[in-house]
This record gives sequence, structure tokens and C-alpha cells, in this order.
Amino acid sequence: MMDIQIAIQQLMDQQKPFSFSSNENHLMQEYTKFYGLDFPQVEHLYGYISCCNEQIFLQSFRPIEPRGTVLLLHGYLEHVGVLKHAIRFLLEHSYQVLTFDWPGHGLSSGKRATVNQFSDYLCVFESIYKEIVPSLTDSRVHVIAHSTGGAVVVDYMLNHSPDFDRVVLIAPLVRSYMWHASKIGFYLGNRWIKEVQRVTRNIHQEYANFIQMDPLQNHKVPLIWVQALFDWYKKVQSATPSNQELLIIQGDQDRTVDWKYNIRFFQEKFPKSHIEIIQSGRHQLFNDTKSTVVQTLGYIHGYLSK
Repeated sequence: MMDIQIAIQQLMDQQKPFSFSSNENHLMQEYTKFYGLDFPQVEHLYGYISCCNEQIFLQSFRPIEPRGTVLLLHGYLEHVGVLKHAIRFLLEHSYQVLTFDWPGHGLSSGKRATVNQFSDYLCVFESIYKEIVPSLTDSRVHVIAHSTGGAVVVDYMLNHSPDFDRVVLIAPLVRSYMWHASKIGFYLGNRWIKEVQRVTRNIHQEYANFIQMDPLQNHKVPLIWVQALFDWYKKVQSATPSNQELLIIQGDQDRTVDWKYNIRFFQEKFPKSHIEIIQSGRHQLFNDTKSTVVQTLGYIHGYLSK
């Protein structure tokens, strides 16, 4: 078997354009096997698209008779490969899944784990949603976004009138954990420190072990990204509240985002939002204990089925 790091590097070097016909080569087979994305009786399309000055790696998983389409977005420092439980669940319930790696993440191009401003993420999301998604599905699209992916969707919803069907945010980012202490540390140290070590606090041990062996994980947080988060936070504070409906699923043991503040933010900016709190749930609700993952996916299924 080819080493997964070699397969990943060759996929990134080749940057084969996105294909609208199924053509699973041996490199992609290594990737899908390693990340548990090799689903039976599913049409898998994949490849690179030029988008916002980056090469974005896009994937489509389509069951035999899809009942709808979900645009699924991962969080910061991660990539599509960590979403296998969510993708499998959605396929089992006959949803086509469209998903991609953010710039600087996974198989996409870009300086690792950083952007100069969050509008770079927004550019990619808007381009894919408006220009690529319509060519892959005829149905209206549900959006499910985790953490930083949720921040991007929130920004889009507060500044547009999107025609999403349903929107689900999983542990969405607005303010990060220990927000005020983080800001003090940032302004004291950013002249001399360019990046800090990723802190994997309070996550399920099995997932923590996986992170250590996953070649596509990012283990450093550039302070340029932290500044971009602070700038984005200021921007969304002044946004006009939206009457759009969404579901927020949040764990009460999250030590990555400032979830109590974030819930208040959503209640103010999205008065029609529905909130589900998962007892003992941490930030990685798609990669937590089995009971937490099942509960998270159950809330999603119930909301999409309304």
C-alpha cells in the first residue's frame, strides 16, 4: 500500500481539475480509504477548481437517488477528511454531499492555516455556492457548517438574502475560548511571535490520537489568522439582525469557542434561531463520544426533515 503522505503530496502536486465524471484513480483511492470516505454505491466526483486566487479541492458524494443536497463545511485547522461520520450519515439518509477544503487546509492551496482576512474564506464560499454548486445539483441546498465554517456562513447570511433551504451551525465560531485573555496575549506578544502551537484541549481521546497521525492536520496557529479573527469579530458586531432561520448545535463542554457568549450573539443577530445544547458535548461534535455524535446527527436529521 502506498504511504498516505506520498499519495497526498502527489494529489496536491498534480492538481487535477474537478471532473464531472467519476474517475477514481489510485491516489484518490488511498485518500478515501485512509479517511474513511470510500462509501459503497456512491458516485464520488473530485478535483481542483480555481477560486479566489487559490486552487480549492472540491468533492461531491452522490447516492443513487438523492432527496436533497447538503453543502458541508469544515472548521479551522482541519479538512474534509475529518467529516466522515457526518458524510456517511447524510448519504445514508439520501443526501448528496458537496464539500471542500478551505484555503490553507487539506488538499487546497494556500499558506497553511492562515488568511489575511476572513473575507478570503467568504470569497471561496460565495464563489462555490453561486458558480459551482448549481452545476452539481438541481435541488435547493442545505448548509451544515462547523466552527470557522459557521463563521463564514454567518457572515454571508448577515450580508445577503441567501436561498439556502436549511442552515445548521455546529459549535460556530464568533468569539474563541478565553477571548479577553487571548487578546491580551496577542497584543503583548505579536511583535516577536509569528505563530503558536495548536492546543487540542478537551477532545475525545480517539480523535486526539487521529489528529497526531493525520498528515493533513495543521498544528500551528499563525497570529495573522488571529488578527483576521479579531477584525472579523468587529465587523459582525455592527451587522443588522437577520430574520433568517437556522439551527445551532452546541456542546456545553466546548473549550475552543466562547459558546455562552456566542449563543447570546445568535439570539440577537438571528432571533428565529433554534438552539440545541448537548450535555457533555465538546467542540468536535462530529468526532466526540458515540452518544454525542448520534445526538448531533439526530438533531440535524430532524431539522432537515421538517
